[in-house]
Amino acid sequence: MFRPLPPCCCSKSYVSESVNPALQPLDTMSLLRDLFDLFRSEPDHPATRNPKSKPTTRKPARRQKTIVHPIVGEVTLSQSRQARRISLCVRPSGPVRLSYPYGVSTARALEFLESRIEWIQTARDRIAERLAQQPLQYRSVTIRATRSKWGSCNGRNDLSLSLYLMTLPEHLRDFVILHELCHTVHHDHSPRFHALLDRLVGGKEKLLNKELRSYRAY
Repeated sequence: MFRPLPPCCCSKSYVSESVNPALQPLDTMSLLRDLFDLFRSEPDHPATRNPKSKPTTRKPARRQKTIVHPIVGEVTLSQSRQARRISLCVRPSGPVRLSYPYGVSTARALEFLESRIEWIQTARDRIAERLAQQPLQYRSVTIRATRSKWGSCNGRNDLSLSLYLMTLPEHLRDFVILHELCHTVHHDHSPRFHALLDRLVGGKEKLLNKELRSYRAY
């Protein structure tokens, strides 16, 4: 906080000297320094500092711990600055990863996990059944509350499935899962991709696609 200029200094010393024609350059420099000192803020006195103030500590980029769930087995709880929402990453033969951002409590994240147990088991079992029948290999499955699309597959063969698949009829859920599994072979929508998908669904790809477009993720 800057201190106001004392009225006595302005009216007496500095104003009268500033109009003095005999003022020398060195005197001018001294005058300016004195004026500057009047406005310079003073450092806090130790006695005036807030005794309760403490240095802020930055949260770590990620906090992790592992628990054993009675149904799905090992669950890695990962709270991080990068997470934007609660999400689940499921591997058929490995642990489940539950990711959630800072600001979301562990209890709230575990509630999310409990509410998705049946869906996790169903999705994992269906993909395992399909893999047993077809030579399609994926790396992991992540389940999110995505409304923009039913599923996706990245270049590392990580599948992402929408939680709202559970609102679809069973045959359309299988169709979406097969669609994403076919992307583990062809990472595009080329004629080879459609030929593979059409063969796996018994020549009904166009029919199933048309039926799927009548549903929305709400």
